[in-house]
Amino acid sequence: MTNNKIVLLTGASRGLGQAAAQIIAARDEPITLLATSRKAEHLNLTGAHKDTVIEYPQLDITDNDSITCLYNDIVDKYGRVDVLINNAGSTFEKIDNSTFGPEIVKKTFDLNYWGVVKMIEKFTPIIPDGGRIVNVSSAASQQDDFPNEELKARLFDEKTNLVNLNALVEEYMSASKTSDESDGWLKHGFYPAYSTSKAFINLLTASSARNYPTILSNALAGDLPKGTKAKTPGTRVILRLAFDDIDNVSGKFWAGKTTADTGPGDVVEDWPGKEIVWDLLPDGASSS
Repeated sequence: MTNNKIVLLTGASRGLGQAAAQIIAARDEPITLLATSRKAEHLNLTGAHKDTVIEYPQLDITDNDSITCLYNDIVDKYGRVDVLINNAGSTFEKIDNSTFGPEIVKKTFDLNYWGVVKMIEKFTPIIPDGGRIVNVSSAASQQDDFPNEELKARLFDEKTNLVNLNALVEEYMSASKTSDESDGWLKHGFYPAYSTSKAFINLLTASSARNYPTILSNALAGDLPKGTKAKTPGTRVILRLAFDDIDNVSGKFWAGKTTADTGPGDVVEDWPGKEIVWDLLPDGASSS
């Protein structure tokens, strides 16, 4: 076993995940970074600390066997994960909403929601007290204002657990068969399936914090605006939630003041329906 901090990062081969891997490797403390991707892509990173170790395991978070294989390897080698960063995710929609429907919703949620659920359920047993779960969400989640009060009450009930959330996801999938939004579900606007999947990540984070009170679980807006060459928006928030003293805050959604804010971020209370400040327009693809 090692005294290094064990950090498991999903979706490390591109975008925000790759930027996060770079800044984690650059920390001057002993870290074992497991920078995973579906093709086990080698990022050629060098750790700033002499004892830092960087590995590039294969992981497909939509594949139970892939998750189990990685879990077994980590248990055998390290026995624990100190920080789990659920970054892997994407959008599959066209911006004009022409592709929205059950097929796109299922494909989006299989990766963005169910994959994260699987990772949390699998790895929380080996996250020690004081460990961290960091879930990459999106400012786009703020589009979901859930105007149907009955639906909103069910979503934000403090008694809502994973079983309830999963049932609500199935409800959204069924509701996606029609474009009528009178039921309170988002079906138009900026990538509605993606936005709603990230809203569910925020809700899942709050549920995880209640279910695992000894682990600090938080979500963040991980958006990379077009033209942001350094890919820094979101990465500083990841560092804060993964490593910094956050006064034991858990179950919250964090973001910068704008989508191009490179600062450490703050808790966004009452995020549903809150205005999104786009400094630069996104280029049509998610960053996570």
